[in-house]
Amino acid sequence: MSTAAAGQGPAVYRYGADPAQFGELWLPDGPAAGTAVVIHGGFWRARYDLSLGRPLAADLAARGYAAWNLEYRRAGAGGGWPGTFEDVAAGIDLLATLPTDTSRVVAIGHSAGGHLAAWAAGRANLPPGTPGANPVVGVTGVVAQAGVLALADCAREHVGGTAAVDLMGGGPDELPEEYRLADPVAAVPVSAPVLCLHSRADASVPYSYSERYVAAATAAGGRATLTETHGDHFTLIDPASPDWEAAVAALPTLFSRTLQPGTDLPQIGEGGAEQGGAQVRRARRAAGALLGADDPFDHLHVPVAPFLDTFVDVDEGLADLGRFARPLVYLSEQRLDLAVGRRGLARVPGERRGGDLKAGGGEEAEQRGEHRPPGHDLGERRLDDGPAEVAAAEHPLKVTELSGLEAA
Repeated sequence: MSTAAAGQGPAVYRYGADPAQFGELWLPDGPAAGTAVVIHGGFWRARYDLSLGRPLAADLAARGYAAWNLEYRRAGAGGGWPGTFEDVAAGIDLLATLPTDTSRVVAIGHSAGGHLAAWAAGRANLPPGTPGANPVVGVTGVVAQAGVLALADCAREHVGGTAAVDLMGGGPDELPEEYRLADPVAAVPVSAPVLCLHSRADASVPYSYSERYVAAATAAGGRATLTETHGDHFTLIDPASPDWEAAVAALPTLFSRTLQPGTDLPQIGEGGAEQGGAQVRRARRAAGALLGADDPFDHLHVPVAPFLDTFVDVDEGLADLGRFARPLVYLSEQRLDLAVGRRGLARVPGERRGGDLKAGGGEEAEQRGEHRPPGHDLGERRLDDGPAEVAAAEHPLKVTELSGLEAA
């Protein structure tokens, strides 16, 4: 363990013997307004590390929050199922022994880290004896930044190549029980409110994963909402971007714990469209009116989420209605609009942040590949033998890296 004075960089605390089992605690100069757990992404692969989250943690501390930048074992370096999940659970539980307020803990996760943040919020619902069950520290709010919130779909659709299969040690058909325990969309509802931030121009993780999660969570009675951002996959972790500001702007509400079931998270930024969670609730009310039922879902003997999809989702066949036509169903107005757009991107409409996207934005994002936001090295280093110095934003910190292991 190393220590650091408040406002002068992080203190390092370990929760296990493996070199990757540690976190960096960033503290503000005064009393903390809450504790944020920063969980980095990188498709759970060993070549990506907590340097991705360090600029975010530093920014959160500067804004008055305690920030726990968490490292964990990744696939190809001792992680995967169940090690990665056990590490995230143990790392969060370690907060109970640190100088932090564990009554208000918001997990902020990007990409694969968004998956782990949403999973951590559901630990209290896990069966006894399973990885992550019986939490010591509960997650009271989640910000999922382009989260891989549909893990089985990620495996089947080969998003990130074999990333999900490498994490789990097989596919969802081979390991159905393991995926049921590890997949956030299969674990709804969770008690914590979940804010999903995602851009339709994201070329790494489909926007539809956030839509599916919000639709499933709200249909099950959970509190989840989707805000559409206007950047790409990596602007979400650029502290200078409006997309990161969207995450920060939601924290006071998430930390206040004043949200009641059925209450939306605050709308952030420009644009007048309703957020995804509210859209699903409107669909429920409209469905009730159409069916002549006080509570339509009390009278149904079919799964709720697929039923909702018929009202608020766009089937693949409808999405092909003209090569670029995108139908949108407005139940409250009982009308159908056709909007020009890319196939498969019209599901539960969320709030659009920062104005309209430029035409062809999705194609441009795909051509750019992995954009690197300013101030990040993105952890692209492979893990070589011997110690390495990980650059921190204005706060250098020496961290002994894993040795003798190849990245995934």
